[in-house]
Amino acid sequence: MRLAMILTPLALIAAHAPAPATDPAPIDSVAFMAGDWGMTDADGWTHEHWSAPMGGTMMGYAMSGADTVTFREFMRIAPNDDGQLALVVTGVDLTPVAFTLTEAAANSATFEAPEHDYPQKIKYIRDGDVMVATISMTDGSHVSTWEYRRK
Repeated sequence: MRLAMILTPLALIAAHAPAPATDPAPIDSVAFMAGDWGMTDADGWTHEHWSAPMGGTMMGYAMSGADTVTFREFMRIAPNDDGQLALVVTGVDLTPVAFTLTEAAANSATFEAPEHDYPQKIKYIRDGDVMVATISMTDGSHVSTWEYRRK
């Protein structure tokens, strides 16, 4: 009886305790992106490269052009200050923008920065030697897509 009087309040406290935070996704959850990826169309070419995960980080770059490079950006995926994976993109204006990993599956990853003007969402999906990169607003509007082949 006395044990029940002690355990009942403890059970009630435990039932109302906040749920533990989910563990951050490890860098290996985005390792499917590693490699050289590219595409060519009527407007020119686009190339994206991602390093293999090393030291909890992946480094990448993207560039597009025709006769010369007309666009370039540098990218990094690593834990942010909260320990969550973030894709940090530094574009032509040299202002880094951090997109937090919001979804990860075997061959896909979604990063979001709702406060950014555009894009607010970056999604990668890989199927064998094809990787599709999509940028959009968080509501799915203003979509641009690149379908890369492994180089």
